[in-house]
Amino acid sequence: MKRVIAALIVFASVLVGAPPNAQAAMNLPTPGFTQPAEGFGQVGPFSCEYVLRPGVLAFGEMIIEASGYGYQGPRRCPSGETNPQSHHYSGRALDLMIDNRDSIERADGKTFLQWLFRYNGGKLRRLGVVEIIWRGRIWTTARDLGNVTWRTYKWRTFKDCTSTSDPTYCHFDHIHISLSVAGADKLTTFWTAQRNP
Repeated sequence: MKRVIAALIVFASVLVGAPPNAQAAMNLPTPGFTQPAEGFGQVGPFSCEYVLRPGVLAFGEMIIEASGYGYQGPRRCPSGETNPQSHHYSGRALDLMIDNRDSIERADGKTFLQWLFRYNGGKLRRLGVVEIIWRGRIWTTARDLGNVTWRTYKWRTFKDCTSTSDPTYCHFDHIHISLSVAGADKLTTFWTAQRNP
Protein backbone atom coordinates (compact mmCIF):
# COMPACT_ATOMS: atom_id res chain seq x y z
CA MET A 1 0.00 0.00 0.00
CA LYS A 2 2.83 2.41 0.85
CA ARG A 3 4.32 1.88 -2.61
CA VAL A 4 1.01 2.78 -4.24
CA ILE A 5 0.81 5.92 -2.09
CA ALA A 6 4.39 6.88 -2.94
CA ALA A 7 3.77 6.43 -6.66
CA LEU A 8 0.63 8.55 -6.47
CA ILE A 9 2.56 11.25 -4.65
CA VAL A 10 5.18 11.33 -7.38
CA PHE A 11 2.90 11.20 -10.41
CA ALA A 12 0.19 13.49 -9.08
CA SER A 13 2.64 15.83 -7.29
CA VAL A 14 0.56 15.53 -4.13
CA LEU A 15 2.41 16.90 -1.13
CA VAL A 16 2.04 14.70 1.92
CA GLY A 17 3.66 15.75 5.18
CA ALA A 18 3.77 14.76 8.79
CA PRO A 19 0.57 15.18 10.82
CA PRO A 20 0.22 18.78 12.13
CA ASN A 21 1.89 19.31 15.50
CA ALA A 22 2.87 15.66 15.73
CA GLN A 23 6.48 14.57 15.68
CA ALA A 24 7.32 12.07 12.97
CA ALA A 25 9.57 9.38 14.39
CA MET A 26 12.73 9.46 12.31
CA ASN A 27 13.29 5.72 12.45
CA LEU A 28 15.90 5.71 9.70
CA PRO A 29 17.54 2.42 8.67
CA THR A 30 21.08 1.74 9.82
CA PRO A 31 22.21 -1.27 7.80
CA GLY A 32 25.77 -2.53 7.87
CA PHE A 33 27.47 -3.48 4.62
CA THR A 34 30.12 -6.00 3.69
CA GLN A 35 31.46 -3.72 0.93
CA PRO A 36 32.95 -0.21 1.27
CA ALA A 37 30.97 2.82 0.15
CA GLU A 38 31.81 4.38 -3.17
CA GLY A 39 33.15 7.92 -3.50
CA PHE A 40 31.02 11.02 -3.81
CA GLY A 41 29.10 11.24 -7.10
CA GLN A 42 29.00 14.04 -9.62
CA VAL A 43 26.07 16.39 -9.96
CA GLY A 44 25.85 15.80 -13.70
CA PRO A 45 23.78 17.49 -16.39
CA PHE A 46 20.25 18.86 -16.32
CA SER A 47 17.74 17.63 -18.90
CA CYS A 48 14.05 17.26 -19.64
CA GLU A 49 13.12 13.61 -19.11
CA TYR A 50 9.91 13.16 -17.15
CA VAL A 51 10.52 9.72 -15.69
CA LEU A 52 10.10 8.01 -12.32
CA ARG A 53 13.51 6.57 -11.54
CA PRO A 54 13.76 3.57 -9.20
CA GLY A 55 16.35 5.12 -6.86
CA VAL A 56 14.20 8.22 -6.32
CA LEU A 57 11.13 6.07 -5.67
CA ALA A 58 13.03 3.80 -3.26
CA PHE A 59 14.50 6.79 -1.40
CA GLY A 60 11.06 8.37 -1.07
CA GLU A 61 9.47 5.12 0.12
CA MET A 62 12.24 4.73 2.69
CA ILE A 63 11.48 8.19 4.12
CA ILE A 64 7.74 7.51 4.23
CA GLU A 65 8.30 4.23 6.04
CA ALA A 66 10.87 5.72 8.40
CA SER A 67 9.05 8.90 9.34
CA GLY A 68 5.70 9.45 7.62
CA TYR A 69 6.98 12.53 5.78
CA GLY A 70 5.96 12.62 2.15
CA TYR A 71 7.91 13.63 -0.91
CA GLN A 72 7.57 15.02 -4.41
CA GLY A 73 9.60 13.62 -7.28
CA PRO A 74 9.83 14.31 -11.01
CA ARG A 75 8.32 17.30 -12.76
CA ARG A 76 7.65 18.07 -16.38
CA CYS A 77 9.77 20.81 -17.93
CA PRO A 78 7.82 24.01 -18.54
CA SER A 79 6.68 24.43 -22.11
CA GLY A 80 9.50 25.73 -24.27
CA GLU A 81 12.16 25.14 -21.60
CA THR A 82 15.57 24.63 -23.20
CA ASN A 83 17.88 25.05 -20.21
CA PRO A 84 16.32 23.42 -17.12
CA GLN A 85 18.06 24.14 -13.82
CA SER A 86 16.54 21.42 -11.66
CA HIS A 87 17.16 17.67 -11.47
CA HIS A 88 13.43 17.21 -10.91
CA TYR A 89 13.05 17.59 -14.67
CA SER A 90 15.28 14.58 -15.34
CA GLY A 91 13.74 12.47 -12.58
CA ARG A 92 16.86 12.67 -10.40
CA ALA A 93 15.55 14.71 -7.47
CA LEU A 94 13.03 14.54 -4.69
CA ASP A 95 11.70 17.06 -2.21
CA LEU A 96 11.16 15.78 1.32
CA MET A 97 8.27 17.68 2.84
CA ILE A 98 9.97 18.63 6.09
CA ASP A 99 9.26 22.26 7.05
CA ASN A 100 12.05 24.16 8.80
CA ARG A 101 9.54 26.73 10.07
CA ASP A 102 7.98 24.15 12.40
CA SER A 103 10.21 23.39 15.40
CA ILE A 104 9.36 19.68 15.50
CA GLU A 105 9.87 19.22 11.77
CA ARG A 106 13.09 21.23 11.93
CA ALA A 107 14.41 18.81 14.57
CA ASP A 108 13.41 15.86 12.37
CA GLY A 109 15.15 17.45 9.39
CA LYS A 110 18.34 17.84 11.41
CA THR A 111 18.10 14.19 12.50
CA PHE A 112 17.75 13.16 8.86
CA LEU A 113 20.78 15.21 7.79
CA GLN A 114 22.89 13.88 10.64
CA TRP A 115 21.99 10.37 9.47
CA LEU A 116 23.12 11.22 5.93
CA PHE A 117 26.37 12.94 6.93
CA ARG A 118 27.49 10.52 9.64
CA TYR A 119 30.68 8.51 9.04
CA ASN A 120 32.14 10.90 6.48
CA GLY A 121 28.94 10.98 4.48
CA GLY A 122 28.62 7.20 4.27
CA LYS A 123 24.88 7.27 3.55
CA LEU A 124 25.33 10.22 1.16
CA ARG A 125 27.80 8.22 -0.89
CA ARG A 126 25.87 4.96 -0.79
CA LEU A 127 22.64 6.67 -1.88
CA GLY A 128 24.33 8.82 -4.52
CA VAL A 129 23.27 12.14 -2.95
CA VAL A 130 25.07 14.95 -4.77
CA GLU A 131 23.13 18.03 -3.66
CA ILE A 132 20.98 19.12 -0.71
CA ILE A 133 19.15 22.44 -0.36
CA TRP A 134 17.38 23.40 2.89
CA ARG A 135 16.87 26.47 5.07
CA GLY A 136 18.30 28.80 2.42
CA ARG A 137 21.57 26.85 2.22
CA ILE A 138 23.07 24.38 -0.23
CA TRP A 139 25.53 21.50 0.03
CA THR A 140 26.76 20.11 -3.28
CA THR A 141 29.52 18.03 -4.80
CA ALA A 142 29.45 20.35 -7.82
CA ARG A 143 32.02 22.54 -6.10
CA ASP A 144 35.45 21.03 -5.53
CA LEU A 145 34.45 17.37 -5.94
CA GLY A 146 38.02 16.22 -5.35
CA ASN A 147 38.03 17.61 -1.81
CA VAL A 148 34.41 16.96 -0.87
CA THR A 149 35.40 14.57 1.93
CA TRP A 150 37.14 17.45 3.71
CA ARG A 151 34.04 19.64 3.63
CA THR A 152 31.22 17.20 4.20
CA TYR A 153 29.55 19.68 6.55
CA LYS A 154 30.36 22.82 4.53
CA TRP A 155 27.23 24.60 3.37
CA ARG A 156 26.85 27.95 1.65
CA THR A 157 23.99 30.39 1.10
CA PHE A 158 21.64 29.26 -1.67
CA LYS A 159 21.54 32.05 -4.24
CA ASP A 160 20.41 35.24 -2.45
CA CYS A 161 18.28 33.62 0.24
CA THR A 162 17.65 35.15 3.65
CA SER A 163 15.34 34.17 6.50
CA THR A 164 12.61 36.37 4.99
CA SER A 165 12.90 34.98 1.44
CA ASP A 166 10.19 32.97 -0.29
CA PRO A 167 9.95 29.72 1.73
CA THR A 168 9.59 27.43 -1.29
CA TYR A 169 12.20 29.07 -3.52
CA CYS A 170 14.71 29.09 -0.65
CA HIS A 171 13.72 25.61 0.57
CA PHE A 172 12.53 26.51 4.06
CA ASP A 173 9.41 24.34 3.64
CA HIS A 174 11.10 21.23 2.20
CA ILE A 175 14.47 19.52 1.79
CA HIS A 176 15.65 19.17 -1.80
CA ILE A 177 17.80 16.12 -2.61
CA SER A 178 19.51 15.58 -5.97
CA LEU A 179 20.93 12.16 -6.83
CA SER A 180 23.67 11.10 -9.19
CA VAL A 181 22.65 9.16 -12.30
CA ALA A 182 23.60 5.91 -10.54
CA GLY A 183 21.75 6.91 -7.38
CA ALA A 184 18.60 7.83 -9.29
CA ASP A 185 18.74 4.50 -11.12
CA LYS A 186 19.19 2.57 -7.84
CA LEU A 187 22.66 1.33 -8.80
CA THR A 188 24.57 2.61 -5.77
CA THR A 189 25.78 0.43 -2.90
CA PHE A 190 22.95 1.38 -0.53
CA TRP A 191 20.81 -0.82 -2.77
CA THR A 192 23.31 -3.20 -4.41
CA ALA A 193 25.88 -4.03 -1.72
CA GLN A 194 25.46 -7.13 0.41
CA ARG A 195 24.26 -6.23 3.90
CA ASN A 196 25.49 -7.76 7.13
CA PRO A 197 22.91 -10.06 8.74
